[in-house]
Amino acid sequence: MKRFLFTLFILSASMLVTKTSLATDDCPANANPVYCKIAKETGGKVLDAHKVTDLGEVLSNQPMPSPSKPSHQYSAFSKNIGCNEWTDSRAKEICQSISDHLEWGWTGHATISPGWKSTWGTARNVYCEQKVSVHDMSVLEIMCGQKASEYMSCLDPADSRLAVGVGTLINILRSQKELTAEFKGSVYDPQNENFLLKGGCE
Repeated sequence: MKRFLFTLFILSASMLVTKTSLATDDCPANANPVYCKIAKETGGKVLDAHKVTDLGEVLSNQPMPSPSKPSHQYSAFSKNIGCNEWTDSRAKEICQSISDHLEWGWTGHATISPGWKSTWGTARNVYCEQKVSVHDMSVLEIMCGQKASEYMSCLDPADSRLAVGVGTLINILRSQKELTAEFKGSVYDPQNENFLLKGGCE
C-alpha cells in the first residue's frame, strides 16, 4: 500500500512538472507560468515589461484615464459661477446678475472660509434689478434643473452659489403666488419683520 501511494505521488509530481514546463514554453523570463498558460490557451500574449520593446507595447495598451469631473469646478474666491455656459439670453442675464451681486463673507458650516456667496439679500437685489416675474419661472426651472415644487432646492447647477440664487428667486415667485405653510413665518412671509421684499424694489 505504501509502495502504491509512493508511486502515485511520484506520478502526480511528474505530471505537475510536465504541466508547468508546458506552461512555461515561450514564456518570458520572470513571467508567471500561470499567466503564460492562460495566454497560450486564450491566444493572448505575455509581455516582459523589462524589455524596452515589450514595455512600449504594454504602455500603448493601457487605457487612458478619463478626466474626472470635479464636483465643484468654480472657486469661492472668484465670482465665476458658470454664466458663459448658458445659451439662453435671459438665463445668462439672471446668472450674471447673481454673479455681480455676490457678497464677500464667511462660507461653510463645519469648516468655514472667506469667499463670494449668495444670500437672501443678494437674491433680492437680483430680483429687483432684473425685474424677475412669473414669466421667468420656466427659465429659472431650467437653470435649477427641476420643476418648482414644495421645499424647493436647486441641486443641478455646478456652482452652489448659482443654485442658491436661483432657488431663492423661485421661492420668491412661489410665495407671491401662494403663501403656503412652507413660507409662513419665513423671510418670504410679509408678516415677518425680516421679509425679503420689505419696502419693495427701489
